[in-house]
Amino acid sequence: GKPLVHDLTDSIQVDGMSHAHIGEICRQVQTFISYDTRTMYSSLAAIAGADSVVIPDEGIEEEDWQPDETLRSGIAYGLERIEESRPGRQRLTERVLKMAKDSSKSVANFADFWNQKIVAHHPAR
Repeated sequence: GKPLVHDLTDSIQVDGMSHAHIGEICRQVQTFISYDTRTMYSSLAAIAGADSVVIPDEGIEEEDWQPDETLRSGIAYGLERIEESRPGRQRLTERVLKMAKDSSKSVANFADFWNQKIVAHHPAR
């Protein structure tokens, strides 16, 4: 529902594409522009090395859009902020890798907990 604010020449619309295809595109383009302020693709594009831009919602400040600075690192909140967003890509990459590691650890802990419960209630006969 937002008005287009960038030149569509050479643009690729990714709506409806598979995650894998969008990932390939993110690794090949110089700039990834999203009008969806909540998509994870903006972070993935930055991690893949593209300038990642989120077109702001009218009246929403950057801190209100994404209060966690580490999650907005590497993403330009508006076309005029591309240059200053670039140094944040590494911080964003580190944050996402930590989130993945924490998630894997949480799943492993969950599995261990339930395996212990199952063994306790169903001892080998």
